Amino acid sequence: MKHLVMDTTISQTQGEAPVSILQPHGNLDRFTYLDLIDKSRAVHDSGQPFLILDLSDITDVGLAGLYALYSIALLFQGREPLDPEEGWAAMRSMANHLDDMPYAIRLLRPQPHLRGALSTTGLPIYDDLAGAIASLLAQTPSLC
Repeated sequence: MKHLVMDTTISQTQGEAPVSILQPHGNLDRFTYLDLIDKSRAVHDSGQPFLILDLSDITDVGLAGLYALYSIALLFQGREPLDPEEGWAAMRSMANHLDDMPYAIRLLRPQPHLRGALSTTGLPIYDDLAGAIASLLAQTPSLC
């Protein structure tokens, strides 16, 4: 299967703690999900503790896109994502772990037609950047 490189903007806020913002553009699907995971891994591996995924320019999210979001959440917990080659077994495992994770990522400004599907991930969704940043920093005791 052909995988595409996803056009993505990466920025960082300054303040109490650095927060990286990754803004992918286009569809988050079976063709682009691995690229988003790779870009998120690069942010995490650079030592960034927090990530905000600005989804305002995402027009469609497929099942592989939901898998990518879960994988990124695992990365920012210091865990390795599930192997996509495991297929449905990986998806079942994903569903079993969605609710017991403290999240070091936030989803920001998804388009209204995607909000329902994204809410099934259990990941926190925010409409404003300041609220997303504040919630990340509030869960870190050393920064409060």
